[in-house]
Amino acid sequence: MRYRIVFGLVLVITVVIYGGIRVSHRYMRSHLIPAISRGQEAPNSALSTFDGKIVHLSDYRGKAVLLNFFGDTTCAPCLQESPWLVEIQKRDRAKGLEIIGIEMYGASNDAIKSYAKEFGTNYVLVHGNEAVGDEYGVGNFPTSYFLNARGTIVAATVGLHSENEIEEKVEAALRGQ
Repeated sequence: MRYRIVFGLVLVITVVIYGGIRVSHRYMRSHLIPAISRGQEAPNSALSTFDGKIVHLSDYRGKAVLLNFFGDTTCAPCLQESPWLVEIQKRDRAKGLEIIGIEMYGASNDAIKSYAKEFGTNYVLVHGNEAVGDEYGVGNFPTSYFLNARGTIVAATVGLHSENEIEEKVEAALRGQ
């Protein structure tokens, strides 16, 4: 009887330790945490557009970048934010801003084309994946990172923020702060 209790206890402890290692490994892959990412260099990622072009974040060095992780047509806050991003890109492209929208729900190329047409999207849209989501610590949508021209994160947001808040963070990225 005592042997069964000891064996059971050892088994439970082993399972708990194994589970803890697996969970911590998942979170260790997340290189960035939006709330404390300021001052860190943004990871360089290679993602594809809906027409098959490969986009590297490093292609945008020398420009301020707004990386916007979003969920296609089922994310209400993302849909609310989309027209704001179009206006910000229109206004600030000449100042050196580029917006990259990273769709994280696995939408088809046709769905992304439809999304772009519906909102008059004037910025790059790419397919995201689990690896880039983990790399940027994305857990909720929308999640945005604001990068200066050197690729350093100057701000990050999670969830829907006002258009004015987004504009302030874009201005900070353009100033290089």
